[in-house]
Amino acid sequence: MSSNNENNKKIDGKLIFVDGHELGIAYSATEITKDLYTGTQEIEEVILPPEAVKIGARAFSWYKDMKRISIPDGLTHIDEGAFNRCSSLREIILPESLRYIGSWAFYACEKLESVKIPTGVGQIGAETFLGCTALMDVEIGESVNNLSDKAFFGCTALPYMELPPSVRYIGDHTFADCESLASLRFSPNLIYIGNAAFENCTGLCAIELPDSLKTVGEGTFENCTLLQHITLGAGMTYVSDNMFRGCTTFDYIDIPENIIDIGNSAFENCYSLFEVDLPYTLETIGANAFRNCDSLERIHLPESLRAIGESAFEDCEAISTVFIPDSVTEIGARAFFACGNIITGVVGKSVTQIPPHLFGRCVMLISARISDTATRIGEAAFAQCCSLDNINMPSGLLSIGKNAFEECSVLHNIEFPETLQRIGTRAFSQCRRLDRLTFPKSLEAIGPYAFEKCALLTEVRFESEWTVTRRERSLLPGDEDMTNEEFLIHCFKDSENLESILRRERRAAKRLERKNRRKNKGKQEAATDDSYELIRIPHGLRTLREGVFSYCIHLERVELPDTLRQIDKHAFLGCTSLKKLVIPEGTLSIGSRAFEGCRLEDVFIPASVTKIADDAFVGASRFTLHTPRGSEAARFAKKNPIRLRYSDLPRRNKMSRFFRRLGKKTSAAVTRFSKVFKKEN
Repeated sequence: MSSNNENNKKIDGKLIFVDGHELGIAYSATEITKDLYTGTQEIEEVILPPEAVKIGARAFSWYKDMKRISIPDGLTHIDEGAFNRCSSLREIILPESLRYIGSWAFYACEKLESVKIPTGVGQIGAETFLGCTALMDVEIGESVNNLSDKAFFGCTALPYMELPPSVRYIGDHTFADCESLASLRFSPNLIYIGNAAFENCTGLCAIELPDSLKTVGEGTFENCTLLQHITLGAGMTYVSDNMFRGCTTFDYIDIPENIIDIGNSAFENCYSLFEVDLPYTLETIGANAFRNCDSLERIHLPESLRAIGESAFEDCEAISTVFIPDSVTEIGARAFFACGNIITGVVGKSVTQIPPHLFGRCVMLISARISDTATRIGEAAFAQCCSLDNINMPSGLLSIGKNAFEECSVLHNIEFPETLQRIGTRAFSQCRRLDRLTFPKSLEAIGPYAFEKCALLTEVRFESEWTVTRRERSLLPGDEDMTNEEFLIHCFKDSENLESILRRERRAAKRLERKNRRKNKGKQEAATDDSYELIRIPHGLRTLREGVFSYCIHLERVELPDTLRQIDKHAFLGCTSLKKLVIPEGTLSIGSRAFEGCRLEDVFIPASVTKIADDAFVGASRFTLHTPRGSEAARFAKKNPIRLRYSDLPRRNKMSRFFRRLGKKTSAAVTRFSKVFKKEN
């Protein structure tokens, strides 16, 4: 390649600057400046003139074949990107005269193995050695006080780093992804570490932070998976967000007395952490702070603590006891969710609202104690605590949220306080050992399915009148005109042994019943009950709503009123003892799966029925269908494998004789039906 100046020499791949211009690189006696040109890949070595004091920005950028460069002693400045992506550069000797190294000066010099920063340099610029994957030996001069952002990011071969006393500032991501960094010695005068400064240093084994340190950024040591020994500085006042997140090896940490805040996710996913000593100065534990610390067995919350964040100890499966001190005024949702070995939980008196999912899925929780100052129990606060058999209801409790105690299958002793106003949807669903309930006069609302599948529930008492609200109706689409008693059907759905719902103010109940009878609306009162063998529904009822008799497994006969017009889906689903059924004249429709699984023998359907769902009698096809010729029921029987007999409906006096044979003993219940007749023993 030709030269533009005869004084410049290029010999065997060596570029020697003397004066003038060589291969498009412009320079003066003191400064080498940028001018990219073709042919740089042929240069393997560069010798700068002795009078050079500055290498300009990107002067040797992309010299991919350059292996060595000789820099004179008088050089003071290396500007931004001066040796950017010199991917073959193996060695460089920086003179003691050097005072400044710019950002990304040696960016992606992938074969650079060692560098010594002279004493005169005050700071190392951002991304200066980023991506120098072969760099193994770094010596930092005594005057360097600032390691800028990403200065050594991704130096994957760097095994050791000692920071001189002059270093006071470490920027964001400075040593991040230095996966071979096993030993690190901090400056005793360090005051600041930036965000994620040592993130993903997976070979780092121990750290000792100096007492001078005041500020630590987020995620400083995140995912340092071999970190075993940690000493925090006495000057720190907080543990930052994500500071040790994903450090899966260390098993103990002593947090110094001056710490007042543990940040969000500070120790999340520290699977081996067995014990942590929290100082008596601590005021706040952030969200997810100890989440998924599977081995954490003991945690003592100090009296100084004010707030526990959301999911702070979620999935800490080894914790056995939790005592939340009286100083705590705020607890986030799911704070102890899925702590599978907690046996006892105590909530201090300053907590007025039990947050959602607080102890949800704590399957070993046996006893929980809540202070009387609490006014609300949040959504699913104790859901799926399948070992919980005893819990006190605070004396000032106003509301119990939806699913609050769902699937607490051994919970059996509940006393509602006189202040209780609202019970949410499915609040006690599948609490199979509840047997008796008494609702206070203060009760204003019960959510749908609040006590569904409470298999042993036998008695429920209301101490005063209760009226279903518009909000509660809205939770059941299509039932905006639902009565109190019909709504209770859903509240106690599938509570198979429920015998009665009694109210102390019976006179008020009777007045309400007379009023409803005058309006001819046929109110349905009661909840699901499998112990009744015969049920007579009062005159005036027009619709049997969805699931109204579902799974009344002992129900043998039911007398329907002449006012009936519609039988909704699932109305008699699973009534396996039902043998005979007379549907009165005037009824118009029978809904989907209305009689599924019923072991019927005889069914009388009048000609007035014009609509029968295809699956209305699925699983109950062995009965004889009695209906007039030409009726919809006759066509239904021919289309399905049902035995058909043409006949008119039996007269009412025959039915009355049948009911009289069952005896006169009755059991009044303010449940979903007005009167219930039991067979004589």
